[in-house]
Amino acid sequence: MAVWRVYGWFVRGLLGLVVLLVLAVIAIYLWLRTAQPQTDGTLALPGLEAKATVTRDRYDIPHIAAANLHDAFFALGFVQAQDRLFQMDTLRRYGEGRIAELAGQNSVALDRFMRTIGLYRSAQEELAAISPSTRRARGTSPTRPSRGRPNTSASPRSASTRSGAARRHSA
Repeated sequence: MAVWRVYGWFVRGLLGLVVLLVLAVIAIYLWLRTAQPQTDGTLALPGLEAKATVTRDRYDIPHIAAANLHDAFFALGFVQAQDRLFQMDTLRRYGEGRIAELAGQNSVALDRFMRTIGLYRSAQEELAAISPSTRRARGTSPTRPSRGRPNTSASPRSASTRSGAARRHSA
């Protein structure tokens, strides 16, 4: 009788572990799914001067159509940020010599080296020297580099998108 009691507890424990594992897999799947960029629909984005449309082909490569150069660059930056935000943030921190904020104490020597060679300082100097038209297309002022935000107070513009073989996403 004692053997069956132990066996019963073992089966219940194993069943409980399987249920927890399935719930964990579902939770991870849902979390990863919400982290995906929005590739269908319409968005209203402050900073656009006119309608800009992003169409993704069957390989998920974005194709941008915009009324002007500013909006084309804005849509390009938006799409890059949606698709590669973690990579962009990591590379920015790497260039600034701040990778240890993500990777911990083992990266302090790398940060020290990157600050010594001065990539971030060089980028700031180059930013101050760019032409006004390039600065406008980039969405920056000479004193404030863009962090993915436009340097404009324009009202949000919207555009429509359609699903299909080529998914459209308007910025």
